[in-house]
Amino acid sequence: MTEPPTAPGTGGGMRVLLEGEIYNHQRHGGITRLFNRLLPALCAEHPDLTIEVLCAAEPAQDPPAHDRILHRPFAFRPLILPLRSITYPLSSWLSRRRYRSAVVSAAGKDPRACLWHSTYYSVLERWPGPTVTTVYDMAFEHFPELFRSARNRRLVARKAQAIRRADAVICISEATRADVLRFTGIPKAKTQVVYPAVDETFLRPPDEEAREEGIHDPYLLYVGNRSLTKSFATLLKGYGRWTRKNEIALVVVGRDLTAMEAALAERTGAASGLRVVPPVDDGELARLYAGARALVYPSLYEGFGFPPLEALACGCPVVASRIPSTVETAGDLPFYFEPEDPEGLSRALDHALESRDPERRRRGRQRAEAFSWTAAAEQTLEVYRRCWDRRTAAP
Repeated sequence: MTEPPTAPGTGGGMRVLLEGEIYNHQRHGGITRLFNRLLPALCAEHPDLTIEVLCAAEPAQDPPAHDRILHRPFAFRPLILPLRSITYPLSSWLSRRRYRSAVVSAAGKDPRACLWHSTYYSVLERWPGPTVTTVYDMAFEHFPELFRSARNRRLVARKAQAIRRADAVICISEATRADVLRFTGIPKAKTQVVYPAVDETFLRPPDEEAREEGIHDPYLLYVGNRSLTKSFATLLKGYGRWTRKNEIALVVVGRDLTAMEAALAERTGAASGLRVVPPVDDGELARLYAGARALVYPSLYEGFGFPPLEALACGCPVVASRIPSTVETAGDLPFYFEPEDPEGLSRALDHALESRDPERRRRGRQRAEAFSWTAAAEQTLEVYRRCWDRRTAAP
């Protein structure tokens, strides 16, 4: 008689197969940041854990280096066939078959002994082991008018299928969990909130030599991508009409402005003070936070949002749109304005620069320190154990 597989966390080894599609596509961003920190923390908390990341042989970003985090190269991209608009269903079906075959091969003789964790809503047909999926936000579901392409519609459908089929669904905030329940109708008991955290780099004050290498002119800071829900246009409009724009620059960390963004910056008067800085490492980003007069965070919607907490950790005031996830994570510490309100943004900037409250900065650092990768790893392992128990107890 075959012995049943050892449940995760009960003293035996534990194997997690991690769908690493996000590593194929995201060179910089919150999702890869989350897993780059979480995976080593999981290994630190569970000494017999092995994580096997399935992603491309040459991904956009490598998985974290660790002796128990293994990279299993695999091509996730759909097969390219002639007349793709006609043959897409066949291509997609063949790709899924190839995908499942690769995963089963990675799992070995007994896939039931492996836990499958999806980073970007993969669906495995007839997978016999426990499954977990992480949900970051429901932006496409909230704003279908902004994401109308067929590709986005397919992603929404795949996400809903992955959420409903998973044994457990990890949400990165209560705001995200509320949206998952609203849009999918799954039971709350199937979900668990596991907050990401602020890296230690942002909790260490930059040394004086590093400060000397930073930007010396006074500046505001914008960090992150500028997709439609980030409301970068609101920032350009609010900064363009701000009375202090001639004395305080706006530094944008990220890719170069698009033609549309550059044209809007010219029309709004924001271009004269605008400076774009390419993506930087965490050490340089911490220096930018520490030297900024304020971080501006104008998003329409976020699932969690790293920049406000990183800024608070570095003693940088935060000017943010009042959205549920930012209120949940940063509390009353930012200077808020209503989403898509450029005049409100300008007023919030004035309030932030007029404030000289050291207690607010101290509370900001305490708030950031409350989010821990160790806690995130412990909670994730508990999710693994619970979904394993539910799966193995099923008849």
